[in-house]
Amino acid sequence: KKSVQVIDVSNITEVKKIDSVPLGLAAPIGLLSSMGYAIARGYEIIVAQPADALQFSKTGLMFGSKIVSKSTSFDLMNPAGISMFNDYVKSCVVLDIYLSHKYSLQQLMNSTEPYDLIFANPSPLRGIFVDGAFQTCQVAARNLQTMLVSETNVNGTTFTHYARKLFPNRADAAPLLGQMMGDSYSYFMQSGRTASEIMRQNVTMNALRNGLISYGSANNATAGMVSLAGDMAAQRQMIQNSTGAMIATQYLPLLHTIFFAILIGIFPFMVVMASINTLSMRVVRMYIMALGSLQLWPIAFAICNGAMVWFLKADSPTGITLSNMSQLQQQHAMAGSMAGWLMTSIPVICWGVMSGIGGIMSTAASTFVASDTGAAAQSAGRVAEGNYAFNNMQMENVQGNKWDTNRSYAAGANTQQLENGAMVTQTAGGAMVANTAPAMSNLATNI
Repeated sequence: KKSVQVIDVSNITEVKKIDSVPLGLAAPIGLLSSMGYAIARGYEIIVAQPADALQFSKTGLMFGSKIVSKSTSFDLMNPAGISMFNDYVKSCVVLDIYLSHKYSLQQLMNSTEPYDLIFANPSPLRGIFVDGAFQTCQVAARNLQTMLVSETNVNGTTFTHYARKLFPNRADAAPLLGQMMGDSYSYFMQSGRTASEIMRQNVTMNALRNGLISYGSANNATAGMVSLAGDMAAQRQMIQNSTGAMIATQYLPLLHTIFFAILIGIFPFMVVMASINTLSMRVVRMYIMALGSLQLWPIAFAICNGAMVWFLKADSPTGITLSNMSQLQQQHAMAGSMAGWLMTSIPVICWGVMSGIGGIMSTAASTFVASDTGAAAQSAGRVAEGNYAFNNMQMENVQGNKWDTNRSYAAGANTQQLENGAMVTQTAGGAMVANTAPAMSNLATNI
């Protein structure tokens, strides 16, 4: 009997030891598991993905893409800083655009350095109020820069918050996020910035985006309906794939470990069954096919991860701006959802490789096509019929035994409840109507 080490490749410092394992079981299982891991690692080395954030065998499916996507949504974790930045955008940035014409809105939207642009030459006359004290835009800009540098430092509040959120069980979460973020941006966007600089730029962009007015344009009705149908279908398909992606990325690696442990556990029973003449060859064959299929999982995961990473690198912009930030988030979300959907097909495909792949691939393709066309047809039908529903949420509603065919029409009025409970209504014509009844108690006796 021998002692066996179980190594978690995502955290090589944590090694578990199992004693008294029979050599006849430990040797072949150790060889099989090492072969699967070695082939997957070899594939990642050959296809030149040096960064840990891009390798499935170390960080999981599309981890580098997740960091890029999530980092574009980083906001300040300092409430006072958020309020101060919003006031700075309204009183300094917007007026620099429309009043002083120091730069245009288009320049700000397309700038990869908005941090430098908005703080380069602020007004010495205009300003904001901070805790009741007036600060000119120049003073506020210096204070905001100091605050942003402090918050996005490796030891800053904002940086530490997101590091713990992404790596909740790691003591080295902050330096690990710094390494992973730098590697991911370097690969996808050829950026040589540090993680603190990247976070500072993204925090600045989100603060600006929250404070600026969005502009939109409308096309003709037919084009708008087609575009809306396409957007709804794409969003529905991405949500559907994302659900599968969430399940796949969380549970498939765990299922791989569980299935492998089950096959190891039933090894003695396989030996007994293989000793029966009528079952020996079939039992041995199916057992070997099952083990071989499981060892193909990591290789297929690595190939799927590498393919989607290549796709994202080819289509990624050289820099993030306010104008392309949403497109970048959607691009990475779509790639992640597609990778997750492909990942759910890997167990079937790996078994098909061992037993015959033609029918399996055809079934997988048919499933995806049916899912895609179903989402598109449903969304297009609703748009064509004029039935729209957005952001509706209902819960705990009970209705029954009602019959009402009366016509009711009301429009143009604006009703607001005051602090004392009274209701004030502004009519469509501009008149004000007060109703003080809700502000008075209705007792059992009255005069």
